[in-house]
Amino acid sequence: MFPINSASSSEMLKILPEEDWLKFGHCMKGTENNRNWGVAPEPPNQFLPTEVAEIDAGKLANYDGCTDTFDTFDATTGTGERAKNSSYCCTYNEVKREADEVLRVLKKYNVKVRRPTGFNVANREGNYGEMFTKMGGMNQFSRDVMQVVGNVIFELQPGASNRKGELLNYYAQFEDLQKSAGDNGLALLQMPYRDYTKQNTGGYGPPKTKFDVTLCNFLETIGITNAATYDCIATYDKNDYAVLEGGDVMLMGDTILVGTSENRAMGSSLKGVEWLQNALKFLGIDKTVVAVPMHPRILHLDLVMSLPRPGLAIVADGPLPGGGLPFTNGVPKELDQWKQLHVSGLAGMYMAANCLPISEDVLMMVSNQFAPPDVQNETNVLHQQVRDEGITVEVMDMGFHGMFGGALRCSTHPIRRRSKNLNPSTKSSGHKIAVATGVTVIASAYLML
Repeated sequence: MFPINSASSSEMLKILPEEDWLKFGHCMKGTENNRNWGVAPEPPNQFLPTEVAEIDAGKLANYDGCTDTFDTFDATTGTGERAKNSSYCCTYNEVKREADEVLRVLKKYNVKVRRPTGFNVANREGNYGEMFTKMGGMNQFSRDVMQVVGNVIFELQPGASNRKGELLNYYAQFEDLQKSAGDNGLALLQMPYRDYTKQNTGGYGPPKTKFDVTLCNFLETIGITNAATYDCIATYDKNDYAVLEGGDVMLMGDTILVGTSENRAMGSSLKGVEWLQNALKFLGIDKTVVAVPMHPRILHLDLVMSLPRPGLAIVADGPLPGGGLPFTNGVPKELDQWKQLHVSGLAGMYMAANCLPISEDVLMMVSNQFAPPDVQNETNVLHQQVRDEGITVEVMDMGFHGMFGGALRCSTHPIRRRSKNLNPSTKSSGHKIAVATGVTVIASAYLML
C-alpha cells in the first residue's frame, strides 16, 4: 500500500507512531509483496483481481509477514465467524469489516452512500504505466483525491504518487452525479497534472534533523537504507509542485482551511493552496483559503482537527512524541472564538480527532484498538466531552484503517449537505447527504452497492 522503496519511504514513516515502526518493518521485511502492506500478491507488487471472493483473498494474503489463521467466514453465504485477533500484517478482511460498519451507521441515519468501482492492475497500468503499480496503491480513503465545493468537484493531484490511480475508481460516480444534477448543474474540474518522476525515481540524501537520525537508524535496522552512505532522506520535495489532498481541506463557510504539512512527500503544498484560491476566484466562488502549517509527522489537517458543528472544534494540539507541536504556528486564529476540546498530538496520530459529522447533533468518532492504553483513555474522555455538548456519539473502531494513516473522515467524502432530518427513528423527507466511501482496493467489487 505504501511505496516503501520509493523516494517517499522515510517521509511516509514519519506519519506513523514510533510504536508502530517495528510492526510495519515486520510486515515489510522478507515478503515478496513488500510494497503492498496487507495485500496479497497477484503477482508480487500488484493487486488481487477485483472479482476474487473474500475468503480466497484472505487465504492468499497469508504470506510471510502475516501470521493470521483466517476465519471461517464465507462471503458467498454470509455464514461463519471472523477471526477476532488478526495479525497486524493481515489487514484485508479487517479493513473491509470496518468499512462495512461505517456503512451500517451511515444508513442508520438515512445517509445516501455511493461506492467506488473496482481497482485493478490493467486499469491502473493502462493509464499510468507499470511504475505506478509497483509503487503500490489503496482505495479506502475517498476524502483525499477529490474536493467538493458547492456544485464543483475538483479532481486533486495528491502529494504521494501511489495515490494518483485512485481517481479511476470514481469516474463512474462522477458521470452519474453530473447526469442526475439536472438544472442545478455540476462542474468537474481537474488540477494541472504534475511530474512524478523525481518522487518515483529520485535519490536520497543524509539526515538533517535529530528526528531524521532516529528514523534513519530504524530504517537501517530493517534493511531499508544504505548503511555505507547513510543516505536515507528523500531529496524529493512536494513543495516544488501544486499538490492538494482532501484530508487537508476544512470548509468553514466563507473560509477554507488547508493543512500544509512540513512532510516533504505527503499531503498538500503551498502551491496547491494558491491554486485552489485562484481556481475559486476564477469560478466566482467567494471563499478565503487559509494555509495551516503542520509538523512533518502530521499527514493531514483532519488528523488533528474536527469541526462537529459551528462553534465547536476538536484539536489535537498537544506535544508530539519526540518533541514539537502538530500546529507549527499554533491552532488557526479562525478558531479563536470557538469552543475547543483538546487531545494530545499522539492521540491525533491514532485518529482520535478524525471524526465524521452526520449532522450538528450526531458525530461519528474513532476508537483504536492498537493505540497505547493512555491514548485509548484520552480518546474515551474526548468521547464523553462531546456527549456533554449534547451531541450523539457513534464510536467506531478504525484501528486497521489507522495503520494506513486515516480513519472516518478520510474514508468518506460528502457530496451534498442538505439534510434536515437525520433521526434514524423517523423517515427522511428526501433530503439526504451523499457520501462517497472508500473501501479496500481488493474488496471494491464485492462491496460496491
